[in-house]
Amino acid sequence: MKTKLTIFAASLSVLLSACGGSSGAPQVVVQPNQPPVAQFSLSQPQVAVGERVSFDASSSHDPERLQLRYYWQIKDTANELVTPADNTAQLFHYYPQRAGNYTVLLTVTDSQGASHSTEQPLSVAASGQHSLKIDAPDTAKQGDYLELQAIFSHMISDKVTANYQWQLVGKPAASAAQLENAAHSRAGFVADQPGEYQLELSLQLGNFIRQTVTHSITVYQTGDVPPQAKIDPSHSRQLWVNEQLQLSSLSSDSDGDVLSYHWTIQGGAYVPQPQHQAEFLFQPTALATYTICLQVNDGKHQDQDCTGIEVTDSNRQPVALFSVDSTTLAPNTPIKLISQASDPDGDRLSFSWRIVSAPEGSDATLDLSDEQQPLFQADKAGDYQIQLQVSDAWQQSAPFVLPLQLQATAQPQLSINAERLITVGHWSRLQAELTANHDAAQFNWSVLSQPQGANGEFQAGNQADTMFKADLSGDYLLQVAVSGPALVPQVATVLLSADSNLPPVARIAGQTRRYGLVGIKQTFDAGISFDPQGEAISYSWQLFDENSATLLASQSGGALFTVEPQFAANYRVKLQVSDGLKQTESNVLLVIADELPQQLQLSGSYVNVLGQPVAGIKVTTNHIRFRPGYIGVYEAYTDTAGQFSLSFERPQPDSWQPGIKVGYNLRYGYQLQDLILTDANELDLGQTTLADLQKVRFEARYCANLAESAIRFMIVGQRTEHTQLDIAATAVLSFSEASPVMETLLPAPATFLLRSNQASVNAQRQFSLAFTPDQPQTVVVDLCNP
Repeated sequence: MKTKLTIFAASLSVLLSACGGSSGAPQVVVQPNQPPVAQFSLSQPQVAVGERVSFDASSSHDPERLQLRYYWQIKDTANELVTPADNTAQLFHYYPQRAGNYTVLLTVTDSQGASHSTEQPLSVAASGQHSLKIDAPDTAKQGDYLELQAIFSHMISDKVTANYQWQLVGKPAASAAQLENAAHSRAGFVADQPGEYQLELSLQLGNFIRQTVTHSITVYQTGDVPPQAKIDPSHSRQLWVNEQLQLSSLSSDSDGDVLSYHWTIQGGAYVPQPQHQAEFLFQPTALATYTICLQVNDGKHQDQDCTGIEVTDSNRQPVALFSVDSTTLAPNTPIKLISQASDPDGDRLSFSWRIVSAPEGSDATLDLSDEQQPLFQADKAGDYQIQLQVSDAWQQSAPFVLPLQLQATAQPQLSINAERLITVGHWSRLQAELTANHDAAQFNWSVLSQPQGANGEFQAGNQADTMFKADLSGDYLLQVAVSGPALVPQVATVLLSADSNLPPVARIAGQTRRYGLVGIKQTFDAGISFDPQGEAISYSWQLFDENSATLLASQSGGALFTVEPQFAANYRVKLQVSDGLKQTESNVLLVIADELPQQLQLSGSYVNVLGQPVAGIKVTTNHIRFRPGYIGVYEAYTDTAGQFSLSFERPQPDSWQPGIKVGYNLRYGYQLQDLILTDANELDLGQTTLADLQKVRFEARYCANLAESAIRFMIVGQRTEHTQLDIAATAVLSFSEASPVMETLLPAPATFLLRSNQASVNAQRQFSLAFTPDQPQTVVVDLCNP
């Protein structure tokens, strides 16, 4: 007799038999574990960047019905294997961030460790419905507050409320930077240390769109920030053969250095034009795709921006562009949108305006009665984004998005007035200033970074005006924060350099950008350089070819340097001055040409009321509109004899108000000189008597009836009959029981009006300031309740 008994326990089969073995014991046979079967489906085989695709592994199974574990991996467009954060669910969602071909891999494992894998392709296309980018600088200087703007363009639905999340995923080791408003479309942070800052922006729109973009900002020490090259992006990207296009530079330099320009063209033939100016007239002569690059140089660093232009013989794509006609952006106030859209073929355009982003709950509207100048009105403060697309019936433009920040009340802007070079162990004054008075404003000063082991300190750190003392040499990054009723909190920063031996000041008389002709001598004068502590200084000169950085000439010693360029090109003249311990540099851009456009030449000299030359003072033209959306100035320094000369391409009459400003800097005010131009290109202003800088010591004298001890008010300067130019000078005086004395520099002779009903000098609301260069003036200010 033979009996068979099957027992199911952990897949074990036991056979009992009366024969087949001499011992008569049962025989145990282990069947091999059957591997699971990995299977999954895609919600769609092709998606666009940022759009959700779902992978469902519910069809995976195990022959023995064991419990399964799931493991997802993605092979991305670079053929690199990526393991997503949430990769162990049966139903897995993924948001691809780059266009290209992906491979989705699934591995399932049963409870006995047996596994099986499968894969499927996924095609990801660039999205024509939405895009996300970060609008932020590539470079900045230490201490800058960097504003970050998310630009979300889409064709999904009006007034969507997207969820944003900014992250600072990388920063210098010593940095304490933190993002502000990290969950808004507009964020920012203070770059407190030199180095690279890596940003990541994620956008979530419902459950079906998620995009992530990154951006890096490199921060440099003040005075060593590379320029940023930028070609005006509003120009057409398609041309016909022999059509002309004026390309413009929107390049910038955080240090205010003078930039040189060099344009290069690749891809096809074109009509040669001057390539060393801020503008370039491009005229292609072939059907081709051209790459046009602009390189800018500040004398120390260079940067490049490129753009592509297609030369075609078919219909060309229109360009969408618009601006607003108001600087006051507030809720419940109509804001006119001004279209600057264009069609390179001159075709009639149709306009599509949309509010693509708005605060949650906003009921913003667009009045499209005039499609070229619609009216936007919002009922809530916050961040909005408006999009314009235009069509010429054959092609549609790329969308143009303009962010608008609406504020319930106009907000004053915060800034810091301070000397940037300070002496170790000495108190230095800092002034926090708002562009509009706000009596309830509250200020708070703090140190963001300082040399290791340093302990810089404030005096009255909760006042708008305070004193700061550095105890060690090095850089101190200071911040002031302002808040108060109806005030949007703001911060401003200033970077101070402290030393017991202040460095000399290198300065070259004449224009900072100088124009000349081939073969004509050019002389540079550093006699206006100086050392703040009166130390003797030495001079060292170098001449470089700007584009190749080739050293062409050098000279050690002597305040004068003469060159005679033999070729049309951009040159950089560099000056280094030394007091034996420290060195500083200055430079001038020298543009040499075979011929120059019509030049307007201004010249003259300045003396103070004692008849002494005013040397080393800056002479600046009024703002000139060089081209739409871009304004600038020409500037020069007077030489040791007080003389100046400015030579520049004559502006169009409607592009500026002829005039110049004479002054050391904004802190100490300017003096204004109007110009009366004729058809002549040379204007000699002769000798002019100026107010010169005077040391002033203000002492507060408190009346018994004064209820408050901290008083802050403005004084405004006016010219006297002893000088010839109007004065545009203001200063803020701030006194407290802890700081009853204030020292500063003011233009003199001048009359100053006190803008406070609590302050007076000799019972008057004004005082006269004489010019005594060898002796500081003392002004006693009585502070009393009226």
